[in-house]
This record gives sequence, structure tokens and C-alpha cells, in this order.
Amino acid sequence: MTKTLKPYLKYLSESQIDEIHAGSLDLLENTGIMVDHQEGLEFLEKHGAKVDYQTKRARIPRQLVSRGLETIPDRFTLAARNPEKDCPLVPGGRPYSRNGGGADFTIDLHTGEFRPLLQADVKDYYKMMDALDGISFIAPVFGHDMPVVGRDILMLWEAFNHTDKPIHLRAFTGETLQDQGVVTAENIALLTPGLTVNETAATGVPLYTIRGVGFQDYSTAASSTVGLYLDEVAIPYTVMSRGLLFDVQRVEVLKGPQGDLY
Repeated sequence: MTKTLKPYLKYLSESQIDEIHAGSLDLLENTGIMVDHQEGLEFLEKHGAKVDYQTKRARIPRQLVSRGLETIPDRFTLAARNPEKDCPLVPGGRPYSRNGGGADFTIDLHTGEFRPLLQADVKDYYKMMDALDGISFIAPVFGHDMPVVGRDILMLWEAFNHTDKPIHLRAFTGETLQDQGVVTAENIALLTPGLTVNETAATGVPLYTIRGVGFQDYSTAASSTVGLYLDEVAIPYTVMSRGLLFDVQRVEVLKGPQGDLY
């Protein structure tokens, strides 16, 4: 007997989902999307999309979308080193949660002092995340005493030693960025699922959005809801991220709330 799975959370009816799907197909076919990647445009055109190379717009027919959807598996697993802690993603399956990454400060459990997070705290943090049933997979946190160069390696070392849950981290080396033709901050979105960068026509100010979180204020003096940092220094205005990237060793994209850890 086949068991029908029902989702834990359901916000839309089947008819609403069908309506959104039909509207998306219409937008892709008639309005199109901007693809800021020459090879991507050529690939889409080769497979039936109508491409305007001058505006970098690709109009994708619904038949091409349907063929693409047929190649995508309807389930996959966010795997852990311990198979018992795998997170299988299946239609109608359970939702999963993770910690908020970043973690600049902490309250010392022994003294009550509000202070910067250190590498020694990161060890205890991962032990705690490993013990919490409500945390299914782990996002990276960094100590203030971790060196900028190589801190992602130190973070993974601590995580691998203190949790066997899945670890969520996306980092790019300078070689990877060069191979993928990334020359501006906006190009990073081509490699990062959930990250979009749109350029406003009025002022040319880039608008950064991560997992739908962002805003459409195109003023040159507007501060982004997505934090931007260069060599550990905050970039207050997104327009300051315009231009070519030189001598880049690596880029990190941290998804989720970044802030104080309590």
C-alpha cells in the first residue's frame, strides 16, 4: 500500500501553487530573465531559448522549462558523516533548522561577561549544536582570534571534531573565482544559490538579496540589509561594491542572521 506524505507546513493550496507555476512559466517565456553570463546565454539559446545578447535577456519557452524539470530529482539528502543524522529532503517531508551563523559576541557562561566570541568558545558552541535535537545541520561561526587567512579551515576543523551533523558552508577560492569568470561582486551571485544581485536602472546601485531578504531602495546612501565586508571592514553602501575585484584570495557568503550570540 502506498502512503501519501503530507507536509508539516502548508501555506498554499494546490490551486494556488498551480497558479504561481503558470505565472512563472508565462514570465520566463514572455518577459524573460537577465543572464549576465555569455556561456549561459549561449547554452540557453542552443536549447531553444530566445536570447537578446545586447540586453542579456533570455526568454525561456515552457517546453524547455518542463524538460529541465524532468531532469531534476524530486528528493535528495543533506548528508552527514553520521548517516543517522542525514537530512533527507523529500516531498511532504519534515522541515529542518540550523543555527544562525556568524556569531560575533557571546555572554560568558561562567562570568556573565559580554565579550567577543573566541576559538575556544567555538568548540563549546559546536558541542552544544550537536546536542540540540532542534538543530538539524550546522552553519559556521568564527572566533575573533581566528586569523582572517585560513579561518574557514579552522572553523571546519572545530566543526568536524565536535559534531557529526551536516555542515553548511560555501567558500570560493581565488582560483575558483577566476575559472568561473567572476570579476565583480555582482558576479558572485552566479555561483551562489539563494543570492541575487540586481542593478537599478536609475542609479546603478546594486541590490543584494539573500533568500528573499533585501529591499529595493536604490538611493546611493541606502544601507543594505545584506551586510558586505571587505578585509573585515564593513561596506556601508552597496554602490561601494561596484567595480572589478583585484587580488582576491577568497569570498565567503554566509546565509542567515549574522550577529550577536546569546
